[in-house]
Amino acid sequence: MLSILDEKSQEEEDLIIKELLLCIDCKKNLLFNAGAGAGKTYALVECLKHVCREKAEILKYHNQKAICITYTNVAANEIKKRLGNTDVILISTIHECLWEIIKEYQEELLMIHHVNLKTQIDKLQQEIEKSDVYSSLTEDQREEIAMLLVERQKEFYKIYDSKADEFRAQFYSIFPSFKNKINNAKEFCKTCSKIIRIKKYEQCILSIEKAENGYTKVKYDARNNKDYLHYMKISHDTLLLYSKQIICKYDELKRVIVDKYPYFFVDEYQDTSEIVVSILTEIANYSNEINHPAFVGYFGDSVQNIYDEGIGIKIEEYCKEYKYIKKQYNRRSCSEIILLSNRIRHDDIKQCSVYKDSTGGSVKTYYGSEDDIEDFICVNSAEMKEISIGQKSVHCFLLVNRIVAEHAGLAELYDWFSATPFYKQNYDILATELISNSNFPH
Repeated sequence: MLSILDEKSQEEEDLIIKELLLCIDCKKNLLFNAGAGAGKTYALVECLKHVCREKAEILKYHNQKAICITYTNVAANEIKKRLGNTDVILISTIHECLWEIIKEYQEELLMIHHVNLKTQIDKLQQEIEKSDVYSSLTEDQREEIAMLLVERQKEFYKIYDSKADEFRAQFYSIFPSFKNKINNAKEFCKTCSKIIRIKKYEQCILSIEKAENGYTKVKYDARNNKDYLHYMKISHDTLLLYSKQIICKYDELKRVIVDKYPYFFVDEYQDTSEIVVSILTEIANYSNEINHPAFVGYFGDSVQNIYDEGIGIKIEEYCKEYKYIKKQYNRRSCSEIILLSNRIRHDDIKQCSVYKDSTGGSVKTYYGSEDDIEDFICVNSAEMKEISIGQKSVHCFLLVNRIVAEHAGLAELYDWFSATPFYKQNYDILATELISNSNFPH
């Protein structure tokens, strides 16, 4: 059993009690930066527990809550598990949190959605006008093909993924007046899809303006990561954009947010979108302007970005006036692992172990083709289970969908699904969306 150095243990305790908790009490915004294995989640949970202990009574009296924002549902569930039952902390993903805040402001959302539809139409129009196929058509032909594509889009999408020669033959049979017009079939397909989308967006705008049934509310579905703007449905990224526009535009909404949520905690800030950070900055600045300060605390590690859209080290541009707190003690790894980590890092965090004797670890590099993964797991699984520090085993991650499917006994299903047009055209969204309610993913 590893033992912790008393002086390091005391320094850790002082960091939490004298710095983190003091910032919360004084509502001094903070940026907590710590390397892998330093106990970021532990520090965050201790801060949340402090809010539950010391702020619960006044929060309940004013019908307020603290918000803890996570990047994934898995992270949210882990924090809920560690924190236990509480009715003063709202723990959710950023998308769930923002939608909960803005979903009641449908009149304002409709205006934003209306403008976005027009913006997307202009963008699509500029793109199709660059197409050689489209530019070669007369104005009458452009109107004709737009009308026909809308009327016969089901037939068009049935042949969308056909080989070039087959596509031309079938397309000319459906649209005979365009025979011999298609040179690049792939480019033509994309252009046709954009024409259809423009017409759908134009119809949606008319329906919004007439307040037709089904066009009076903007909807968000957390299961989808793709916009269906003509169905009044927005994706994760569009939700962030709409949230920023509506929150930044209306001081009344900022006031409602500040009054309802006086504390914001952000877990794994490095993977948080810059849009989210800009929203929280807007809220924090406004709260100071009205002399009703809200607390914002970021917890993470600027060099541990998993997602490309995460803000990473750029967050420092937004937090120049924040209290910067860093933790350098590691509770997870052997000294050899920590040494390697310090060599890789390119910032001012150089970790050391919190334990008296944490030597004896090793670093190994494995490489090979996908076919080698089965042998690797079989040979090394017993050894890997024995490697631990602080009673935590090493885990092996499978990063390829096909391998995951094989180990789950779903290889045949994966092979079938990966051969479908939907998979080929929507590969980038399959991590969060498997089946769409829309008949036409295009």
